[in-house]
Amino acid sequence: MRDYILYNNTPPEKWTESIPVGNGRMGITQMAGVACDVLHLNEETIWSSVPNGGANPKMAEKLQAVRSLLLAGKPCEAEALAGELLPDCYTRIRSYESAGRLKIKMHGDDVCGNYATRLDLVRGIATVSYDKDGNHYRRECFASYPDDVMVYRVTVDGAPFDATLLYERLGTLSVKAENGMLTAQAETMFGEHRFAVKVRVMTDGVIAPVGETLHVAGARSLTLYITVDTEYRAGEAYLAQMPDFADYETLKARHVRDFSTLMERAEVVLPETDGLAGLPWTLRKGYAKISSMRDGGAIMLHWQYGRYMLVSSSRPGTLPANLQGLWTQDVLSPWNCDYHTNVNLQCNYWPAEVANLAECHTPLFDYMNGTLLPSGKETARVGYGVRGCVVHHLSDLYGYTAPADGLWGIWPHGASWLALHMWEHYLYCGDVDFLRRDAYPFIREAALFFLDYMVENEQGELLMGPSMSPENRYYITNGQGEKSMGYLTLSCAMDTGIIGELFRFYLRASDILGVTDADTQKAASALRKLPPFKVGRHGQLMEWGEDYEEVDPKHRHLSPAFGLFPGTSITRATPDILQGASVMLDRRFKDYGGVTGTGWTLTWS
Repeated sequence: MRDYILYNNTPPEKWTESIPVGNGRMGITQMAGVACDVLHLNEETIWSSVPNGGANPKMAEKLQAVRSLLLAGKPCEAEALAGELLPDCYTRIRSYESAGRLKIKMHGDDVCGNYATRLDLVRGIATVSYDKDGNHYRRECFASYPDDVMVYRVTVDGAPFDATLLYERLGTLSVKAENGMLTAQAETMFGEHRFAVKVRVMTDGVIAPVGETLHVAGARSLTLYITVDTEYRAGEAYLAQMPDFADYETLKARHVRDFSTLMERAEVVLPETDGLAGLPWTLRKGYAKISSMRDGGAIMLHWQYGRYMLVSSSRPGTLPANLQGLWTQDVLSPWNCDYHTNVNLQCNYWPAEVANLAECHTPLFDYMNGTLLPSGKETARVGYGVRGCVVHHLSDLYGYTAPADGLWGIWPHGASWLALHMWEHYLYCGDVDFLRRDAYPFIREAALFFLDYMVENEQGELLMGPSMSPENRYYITNGQGEKSMGYLTLSCAMDTGIIGELFRFYLRASDILGVTDADTQKAASALRKLPPFKVGRHGQLMEWGEDYEEVDPKHRHLSPAFGLFPGTSITRATPDILQGASVMLDRRFKDYGGVTGTGWTLTWS
């Protein structure tokens, strides 16, 4: 396999340009400064909690009242009633948090020559090299999965150097510098969940504690072994002494064997353009945006970078990748750095099977079965009065499954969409034991929720609601001709797409496992009663059951197209609906100048 290297010749200017390494549980983003290198540290269970995050036992009655108005064709009244009744049915979760910053101060200024950063995507090693004052410096950083440790090393070809190590974070309780160790104890901003950052220093220089810092003098080699242990995972043992590790070269060799084994499984080869391969990555990305010249090499790098990020943030025995994978610099992260289950968590794992990283998919399944399933069953029972498992639009380390934030949180498809990942894994591996043991219990509970909760209208259609099309709104007009915006609906296109997909693979899985009972019969009947997809006045696939005017025609969510991807209900066998989906996407992108949003939006499209 060829090398895939993300190369730059200037230090990162902002955190989003930093260099990430990770072993699934822990990670570093390296700012790679010259005078001072800043390592933003992360551990996946450093997460604030919120008390009383369960479902409101009065929610079922309130939702029924809103549903009755929607069934009666009174969306304005339903929105008003929901605004009056439901605010006490949703809360806000807390944020995933950084483990703090480790600073390595080495020089008086940033002046240097031949500066370069290289992130080796195949071997999982970040390097920084530069020349300063007649000396050549090299830094290496990686996070080892087999040894569960993060490693950072500085070497110099030339005169010895001095360095000072210090730790910073809001919520720090104590920092100790002694016996060649830097140990920091801190806690989360909410919930007082404690953790410890431990740094062992190995060097040929002289180590001396200076207050809460460690000073290294006269070194030609400086190696840091970094671990983060949490009260959540280890109980009181989170403060236990750091274990011994092998020497640097042995650790590095084990890490490279482990990491490259996964990365070398898949490769996309595209035509490349001469003269582009040697450009710094930041310049190359910008060039691709403004030039009509196709850069197949950049696409290959992007593809491998995506695989690299999944390998680095999702390994067996760890939590699944969150909104930012594993990495954050904040204690209050954007969108809480949580598990958004209305596309983002799923989007993280779309490459898992097709890019030959099936093992990296398993943390998602463990989280679904170990955390979301019991919590989601309780939310279905308490909040809806039905069987099954329900997960709304976001969750966290503690299994938050109730509606959150506002009316847009009344979206009960987190579990049903995630169940598709288990089914996809089975389709790739064909492991019937996995289907029976891991996948089927979750798939079945997700299906039971809708079998119990859906309601039949006067036309004999089974409708889901109240629900909403993720984060999008439509215009409605009341009896006085006043225009307002609405969220809530019955069986929007995404409802029908997800529920239909769920029922189909629930029935297929049941057939494979030889399960035939009242629930499978009910699912087969329900599947025939789902409302059809519709085409609206613009020729577009309709987002809602009525041909409403969109508040934001170029909305970042592409929810109506779920049946096209990742679902399978909109195909060439449904030409009118397929054409409607094409028109809907054109309206999102072409007719309105392009979707305003982030990378996941473009990934979905």
